[in-house]
Amino acid sequence: MEQQYQQLQASHATLEQLVYALQHREAEEANAILAQVRQGIDVESVVRNITEGDLLLQLQVVPETKYRFTFPAGTEFPSYLQASGNAYLRSVMYETTLVPPNEAQRPASAPSGDHLQPEYFKPYVAAKTADPRLDKLKPSMWTNVSNDDGLLKTLIRHYFHYEYQWLCCFHKDHFLDDMLSGSTRYCSSLLVNSVLALACGCYHAIEDRLEYWNPESLGYRFLAEAKRLWELEQGAKSSLTTIQAALVINVILNMQSMDKLGMTYTVQALNMAHKLGLFGPLTHLRSKRRQDSFALTAWNIYFWLSLSAYHFMVPPLVREPPATALPDPMRSAKFYPELWVQYPLNERLRPMNHGLLFKAKMDFMLIINRFSAKVFERKGTQYDEPSTELLREHIIQLQHWYSSLPIPLSSTMIVYPTQLKLHLLYHNVIVNFCQLLVARPEKDTILIGRDTPQQMLEHSKACFETLLRLYFLRHGFEGSDTYVTHSLMTLAFAAIGEQKALSEARGNAPNIRREELRHTIILAAKGLRDQGQNYYVSVDVFNVVRGAMDPADEDALNRFVRPDRNWQQWNQMRSKHVRAQWPLNIVRITDHPDDQRLGALIKQYSDLSMEAHSSGAESDASASS
Repeated sequence: MEQQYQQLQASHATLEQLVYALQHREAEEANAILAQVRQGIDVESVVRNITEGDLLLQLQVVPETKYRFTFPAGTEFPSYLQASGNAYLRSVMYETTLVPPNEAQRPASAPSGDHLQPEYFKPYVAAKTADPRLDKLKPSMWTNVSNDDGLLKTLIRHYFHYEYQWLCCFHKDHFLDDMLSGSTRYCSSLLVNSVLALACGCYHAIEDRLEYWNPESLGYRFLAEAKRLWELEQGAKSSLTTIQAALVINVILNMQSMDKLGMTYTVQALNMAHKLGLFGPLTHLRSKRRQDSFALTAWNIYFWLSLSAYHFMVPPLVREPPATALPDPMRSAKFYPELWVQYPLNERLRPMNHGLLFKAKMDFMLIINRFSAKVFERKGTQYDEPSTELLREHIIQLQHWYSSLPIPLSSTMIVYPTQLKLHLLYHNVIVNFCQLLVARPEKDTILIGRDTPQQMLEHSKACFETLLRLYFLRHGFEGSDTYVTHSLMTLAFAAIGEQKALSEARGNAPNIRREELRHTIILAAKGLRDQGQNYYVSVDVFNVVRGAMDPADEDALNRFVRPDRNWQQWNQMRSKHVRAQWPLNIVRITDHPDDQRLGALIKQYSDLSMEAHSSGAESDASASS
């Protein structure tokens, strides 16, 4: 009886997923799903295709047929993005996503069909990471949480597909080789359970993946096991895999809005790294493999701490990069673990050019780390205002970095989500720096190359939004991405701020401008909501953004996002549990961030919600008396 009951529960959940998909997917996709059901294909198979995100791609008769997402509000790019200097409007990604399939209208660099370069025609969620070792793994040897090797292998594959590339805490090849062989030099139960915990947010078939507080959820159980193993290793000799696991756990806790707790793991990892000598010369290590693993881990610690310091507006915990210089990715391919992906209806494996991406990320962080060290040293409650020359110097360095990017990472060729994030980060920082310069009395006399700070500011703001819109049109926002939440939040608050400025300004702003801004706010908010199906921090940020929106914009948003009837209760509950230092709505990076940190904002909206609820109750009582 119990087995029958469990089968009925599973069948009911599958039917609920099917009904939800039919209700909320685009008409074309809903019809395709219904057609499959009418053909007699079992419901579980149909739902599995839906959750893997490639149903339409498998149904396509002509491989060259393009698939793209559609904006939730508005059908075109806003007019203010159509600037002649916006290189992303001349990119291959733009051409293959938005330009009609007329060969005469395409540039010579544009691929002619998805059989040659499917990444330009199909969403990344439709592809899968390809590595023959993933099929041979027996992950149950490394965890006590589950003995379902099929599920565990799927989770590890999803981790490499969605999260590994932005913060590759360990060398993929060394990790997989040891996981297969059983060696514990580059693999450990602590590291495997940490990876599996993060991977739960990447796999949409896990329905309770958002419920990190639920002891029955798989993510909770993997993280609890990782924490247990972490405690057992305390006091023992520092190991490479313990350091790497700490970075993964930090990311997990960040995505649960507990970055204060998460950073404690990376601080301990940094101490272990210094004890093992990861940041010093590594020539004493006789094994080239070990040298590479040590160096790659050290550089990832440097990247993570530098990125965190900049976004959290604090001095970086590590000021100097590792002593081991990064080799040229074109000449030292083994140092950088490559990732390969395969798309439906296409047997060719596509390289992600991970080595080029890794080197570019680290070179970028060298600039950002130096800036944060100079600017975020607080004196009392204020930061020192950086000099015009300091800002100009760093902008020139960033521009040189940008212009030196290799062809696969150039503005015309980028396509994968991780590549787009690199460009989003660049323009985000340029906007931050130029916002400081345009507030200076001498702003009109400052030139960086041929451009004024105002011109650079407007250009990078347009490029930033263009990138996020292209990201959505090609890939959607539902695939797991622990970093894109920051970009969506940045876009949302920028558009909300401009919308409010237009409302407060004298005279009437053009209605088309207001409507385009509303469409941008809705797109960013919906993206946060989509990411909120994977990680709870995106739910928190979504609700903070919604609380800052104009009531008319919020009403418009509710037509595209299912409203949560209990969001006031959410505010009150989350204000007690969030331990987040992440500053959200920062206008200038020298502004004091404490009032804008996520934890403080959630408490602020919780208090406002309670006041509004109390006023409403008093009004109802007065009306009835």
